[in-house]
Amino acid sequence: DQSASLELVKFYGAAVRLFSFIHPMDDYFATVSDQGVLDTWHKTTATLVGSMDITCGFVLDMKCNPQMPYLALGRSDGILQIIATSEGDPYQLSELRLCSEEITGITFSPSGTLIVAASYKIGRIFVTQGLVGTGHRINVLNHVLSNQPIVDMLVILTGKLLVLVNDEMSESPSGNQLCIYSLPRLEVEASYMLDTTYHEVLHTGRTLMAVPYISRQIHVLNLELARESEEIDVKETLTSGHQIRRFHISLCGSHIVSFGWDGLIFLRCKENLEIFCILEAHHRFNYGVKYATVDRTAEYILSLGKEGNFVCSKVLVPCGHVKKEHQVDNVYESYFVKKPMKSPSAIISPKTWLETQIQQKLNLEAAVAAPEIKSIIADFKVLQKELVQLLNDNYRAPPEEQLEVLEFDLDTETRETLLADAELERDNVRRLLEAECRDCHRLSEVIKKNTWDRMEVKSRCIKAMLDDFSVDNYGLPPNPQTMQELLVWECEARKLTIDMSQGDHFEPWFPFPDEENTVPRTKSTLTLTDPPKDMSATRNRVTIPTENQEESEKENPYLLFGSSSYQFVEISPLHCSQFEMCSSFANSSEIILLERVCLDLREYFNKLFNDMFLHKEKEMALLADRNARLRHILSELRITCNAPMDVLPPEDAQWSQEEKSEKIVTIEDSEVAETPYISPSEQALLDQKAAEEERIRRMLAADNFRELALIEMMDGMLEVRWEDELKKEIPKPKCMLEKDPEDYNEADLKAIKEYDEKCKILLSERERYRKMLEIEYKKLENIIQESLTRFDNSLFDLFQTRLKVDAAMNHEQLKILRIHQLNDDRIRREIQEREIVQNVQITEKESDDAHKQVALMQEATTECRNNYDALVVKDKAMGKKFKQEFSNTSATPAVLEQLVKYFRRRPKLQQRATQYPTLLLELARCVVDNDNSSFMPPEFHEFLSALDTLDLPSSAAIHFDETVWATLVRVRRAKIESELKVRAYALELKEAEYTLSVVTKQMKAARERASANVAELRAAREDKIRLSRDLQIQLVMKQGLVETPLTGHISDFEHAILINPKIVEKINQHVKSAGSKKLDAMKQVTKFHRINKYKEWEYKKMKMECEDLEEKLNNIESIKVTLEVKQYLKELIKPHERDPQEEEGALLKQTEDNYKNTVKSLKDEIVSVDEKIENFKKLNKKADKSILDLKCDVSEQQLERDLRLEETVSEAARRRMDMIVRRSQLVARIQQVHNDNLVLQTELELLRLRTYPTLKYKAARQILVLYCAVTEWI
Repeated sequence: DQSASLELVKFYGAAVRLFSFIHPMDDYFATVSDQGVLDTWHKTTATLVGSMDITCGFVLDMKCNPQMPYLALGRSDGILQIIATSEGDPYQLSELRLCSEEITGITFSPSGTLIVAASYKIGRIFVTQGLVGTGHRINVLNHVLSNQPIVDMLVILTGKLLVLVNDEMSESPSGNQLCIYSLPRLEVEASYMLDTTYHEVLHTGRTLMAVPYISRQIHVLNLELARESEEIDVKETLTSGHQIRRFHISLCGSHIVSFGWDGLIFLRCKENLEIFCILEAHHRFNYGVKYATVDRTAEYILSLGKEGNFVCSKVLVPCGHVKKEHQVDNVYESYFVKKPMKSPSAIISPKTWLETQIQQKLNLEAAVAAPEIKSIIADFKVLQKELVQLLNDNYRAPPEEQLEVLEFDLDTETRETLLADAELERDNVRRLLEAECRDCHRLSEVIKKNTWDRMEVKSRCIKAMLDDFSVDNYGLPPNPQTMQELLVWECEARKLTIDMSQGDHFEPWFPFPDEENTVPRTKSTLTLTDPPKDMSATRNRVTIPTENQEESEKENPYLLFGSSSYQFVEISPLHCSQFEMCSSFANSSEIILLERVCLDLREYFNKLFNDMFLHKEKEMALLADRNARLRHILSELRITCNAPMDVLPPEDAQWSQEEKSEKIVTIEDSEVAETPYISPSEQALLDQKAAEEERIRRMLAADNFRELALIEMMDGMLEVRWEDELKKEIPKPKCMLEKDPEDYNEADLKAIKEYDEKCKILLSERERYRKMLEIEYKKLENIIQESLTRFDNSLFDLFQTRLKVDAAMNHEQLKILRIHQLNDDRIRREIQEREIVQNVQITEKESDDAHKQVALMQEATTECRNNYDALVVKDKAMGKKFKQEFSNTSATPAVLEQLVKYFRRRPKLQQRATQYPTLLLELARCVVDNDNSSFMPPEFHEFLSALDTLDLPSSAAIHFDETVWATLVRVRRAKIESELKVRAYALELKEAEYTLSVVTKQMKAARERASANVAELRAAREDKIRLSRDLQIQLVMKQGLVETPLTGHISDFEHAILINPKIVEKINQHVKSAGSKKLDAMKQVTKFHRINKYKEWEYKKMKMECEDLEEKLNNIESIKVTLEVKQYLKELIKPHERDPQEEEGALLKQTEDNYKNTVKSLKDEIVSVDEKIENFKKLNKKADKSILDLKCDVSEQQLERDLRLEETVSEAARRRMDMIVRRSQLVARIQQVHNDNLVLQTELELLRLRTYPTLKYKAARQILVLYCAVTEWI
C-alpha cells in the first residue's frame, strides 16, 4: 500500500504521420502514427477520445467523408478500410480488399456518395459506394486501369473525376496531362495536354487551380473554354506568397490552405482568393511544413512539420464569412453509433476484388465452353489409350523390331524447340559466366601485377598473442637500378668534393677581421667523422663549438646530425654537415643520401620484423604441441580417470590474413562456401586415382606381415604402456557372473577378495595418474602463459622500436623537406634579384632618356623664348616708327592723328581660333601676302575678308590721299602680321614650358623608381647574405630539455637559445646550495621565535599566577572566623559513625528509584519513537503525492519547454559562469603571486641580514612573523 503509483495524466501521441478533421462538424480530428495506431482527439482540449490499432498493412492515405463522420484509409496491402466515429471514438465499419497493389490515394465526391481509390504508380482507379453505414453495402461500382502514373486526382461538383497523370513517364512527381472521367462509369470524356507540368490540382466549385512544379505561382485554368477548343489555357496567374518553390495547396471547405518548405501557412477564401491569415508554425531550417489543414470555420489549423512536430494553432483573424455559411446539417449522425459490424463485406476474403472478377469471368467462359472441352478430353483419352497400347506392343516385340521411345513422341517439334531453347540458354549462360570469370581473372591479375608482384617486401603484421596490438613491417618496392647508379655517382662525387676541399668550407657566419673580405673561408669544425687537425691555426678566431660542445661531440659525434638514425643504422661519412649545405649541388647529394638512410632504416626494421615473425612461428608450433598435449590430458582425465575437468579444450591460435598476407592473392577451398563443380570425366579420373591408391595400400599391407602381426598382438608396440593398462578394467570372477552370493564357496570368496584388491590397486593407480595429469596440466598452462607473455613483451619492444624508427624517418624527412624549402628560397631569391636588377636597368635607362629629353626640351624652350622676345621688340619698334612711314607723303599732323586711329582698327578674331600656333603663323602669312585661298578654318577666312573690307579705299576718309591710304594698309598689315606671330610664339613658348615641366616630373619619377629599385636590390642582397649567415639547424632533443612553448611551427625557435645541460646543472647546484642555506637560516629564525614566544608565555603565566595568589591571599585575609564557624569546622573534622543497615536500605531504595526512572525513560522514548514513525508515514504519503504531482507538472513543463531558448539561456549562463570562474582563478592567481612576492621579499631581507637584528619597524616585524607562520605551516 505504501508503494508509489503512476497515473496517466495526458497522452500526446507519438510520431504522427497522417491526420484529418472528422467532418462535417470538425470538432474532432484523427491521427495515424508510425506504429499503425489511429487516435482521435478533441481539437480544443487536445484530449484523447479514442484509439484503434491497425495491425495489418501500412496506412498510406487517409481522407474523411465531407458529409459523414467516417474515415477512408488506403493501405499498402490493397485494402480500403472504413473507420467510423461515434462522438470521436473510432470503430471499424467495413473493409474491402480491392487489389494486390497498394492504395496510395483516396478522394470523395463533394456530396460524399462516392469514394474514389487509386494506386498512383500504375494508374488503377476504383469507384465504390460512399453511403457506408447508412444501410448500404460497400461495393465497387467500376474500375479502370490507365497504365499511366497518377500525380493527383479530385472530384468536382458536376460529378466528374479530374486526374492529373504523368504522360512522359518521368520520375518527377509532376504531370502534364489532365484526363476527365465520368462517374461512376469511369469513361474517359476528355484528355488535355498541358503546356506546364503541375503537381497538384484543385477545384473551388467555379475555377480550376493548379500548382506548377518547382514554382511559386498558382495558375487558374479555364476549364469551360477547354471543352470548346480542346485546349486548356492559363486564365490567371496568382502569386502564392511562399518564399521557397514547390509548395502544396488543398481545399478545406470554404477555405484554401497553402504550405511549403518555408514553414509558412497561407489561408485564402475560395471565393475571392484573398489571403486573410499567414502563420509560421514551423521553421524553414527544419524543412518547413509537411501537411496542413483547417476546420470548416477557419478557427483551428492542424499542421505537421518535416521534423515531426504536430501543432494545432488557433486563428484569431476572421475569414470574412458569416456564421450561416459555416453551418452544416449532420443528416447522417443517427446512423453512426458504435455497434458491432454486421456487413458481410467486412469479412476480408483471401482474394481481392479484381481476382474475384477475373475468376467469375473465367467461370462464365468455362460454363459456355464446357461441351467442347468435354469432347476434346474424350478424344484425348482415346488417343492416350492407343499410344499406351502401341508402347506396350513395342516393348513386347523382339529387340531388332523395337523402336525408340522418341518415335512415339506426338509433338516432336515442340520438344525439339524446347530442347534447342534450353541448350541455347545454357550456352549463353555458360559463355556469360566464362566471360565474367575471365574478366575477373584478368582484373585480378592486373591488380596483382601492379600492386602485389611489384613489391619486393610484402606488407604484413604480427599480432600479439594475449594483448590487442599489432606491429606492421615496411612494404618496400624493388630499388630501381637508376637510383642505385645515382647513389653511387653521388657518393663518388661527394668523395671527390671532400678530397678537393680538404676541410675548407663556406662559413659566412664567422666574423672576419679583414674588412676587405666580408665573406671568409674558414676551416670547418663541424664534421661527422674526424675532428679538425689544425686547431691551433684557428685558436685566434671565434669558433662555434665551446669546450663543452667539443666534449659532447667526442661522446656523440652525431650530435649535430639532426636525427636519431645513427642509433639504428650506420651513417655514411659522406653526409654534409648542416653548416656546409650552402650550394644546390650539396643539397641535392644530401637529399639522395638521406633517402638512402630512410631505406636503410626500413630494411633494418624489416630484419627485426622477420626475426620476430620466425619467433612467432616457433611459438605457434610450440603452442600447437602444448595444446595437443592439454587436449590429450583432458581426454585421459575423462576416459581413463573418469574425472573430467570443468574447462573447455584449448583452441590453437590461427594466423590472420594480415599476418599471412599471401592469403590475399590465394583462394583456398575452405574460403569458398559452395563446393566446386566436378565434371563426370574429372570424377572418373578421381575415382580411378583413389582405386589405384587403395590397391597400392593393400599390396603394401600384404607384404608387411611383421607389422600386421605386431598390430594384431600388441597394438603396434613392443612395450606395454602404463597408462594404457590403466584404461583396462579388471575382469570379474566367474562366480560373480554365474552364481548368487549365497552360493559362494571359499575359492569364490578368495577370488572375490583378490578382485577387490586389484580394483583398489587400479583405483589408486588411476588416482595417482589423475594427480600427475592435473599437475602436468597446470604446469603446461603456466608455461604457455609465460611463453605468450614473453612473446608479447618482445613484440611490444619491437613496437617501441617501430615508433623510434618512425621518429628517425620523420627526422630525415623533415631534413629533406627543409633542404627543398632552402633550395626553393634560394631559387626564389635569385629570381627576385634578377627581376629587381632588370627593373633597375629599365628604370635607369628611362631616367637617362628622360634626362636627355629634358635637355633637348630646355634648348627648344630657350630658342622659343628668344624668338618671342625678338618679335616683341620688333612689334614695339613698328609701333614707334608708324609716323616715320608717312614722312615721304603729304600727310599733315591732323591726318596722322586720324591715321593712328585707322591703324589701330582690327577685325575681330574668335578666341578659340587663336589656340593653335601653326594656324596663327599661316594667318599671318596670308595677311601679308593677301592670300585667301589657303586651307584654314572659316573663322580665319572671315578675319581675312573683314581685313580686306577695312583695306578698301571706301573705308578711308575723303581727304586721305591714295598714297597715304596705301601706306596705311601696308603698315597695318605688317603690324597685324607681327601681332599674330607674337601670339603664335607666345603659345609655342607656353606649350614648350608645360611640356618641359611634364618631362621634368617624369624624369624625377623615373629617378625615384630607380632609387627605390636600388634600395630593394640592396635589401634583397642583404636578405640573401643574412640567409647564408643565419642558418637553420635541426637538433634532436628530449622533450624535457625544451623549455620553449611549442605550437608546432619552426618559428617557435626563432629567438631560442641553446644552452649546455651541464651549465644548467651547475646553476641548479648553486640554487640547491643557496636553498639549503636559506632553509637552515629559516629554521634557526623559526627556532629563535619559538623559544622567544615560549619564554614570553612562561613570563605571562608566572605573572598571572602571582596575581592569582595575591588575590587569594587578600580573600583569605578579608574573611572573619566566628565561634560558630570554628565549632562547625571541628564537627566536620570529627569521624562520623553510620549504621550499616541504614546504609543498605538507602542503597536499595536508591537502586529501586534508578530502575523505575530507567523504565519510565524507556517507555517515554518508545512513545516518542512511535509518534515519529507515524509522522514519517504521513510525511512519506505527502511526499509520494507531491512527487506524483511534481512528475505531472514536470511532464507538462517538458512538453511546453522551448528547447532553443533553454539552450540559449544555458549557453549564456555557461559563458557567465566561465567568466566568473576565470575571474576567480585570476584573483586567486593574483593573490598567490602577491603572497609569493611577500615571501620573496622576506627571503630577501633574511638573506641580507646574516645575524639576528633588532627589528626597528613594525612592518618588518609583521612580515617576518607572517613568513615564519607560512614556513611553519609548510
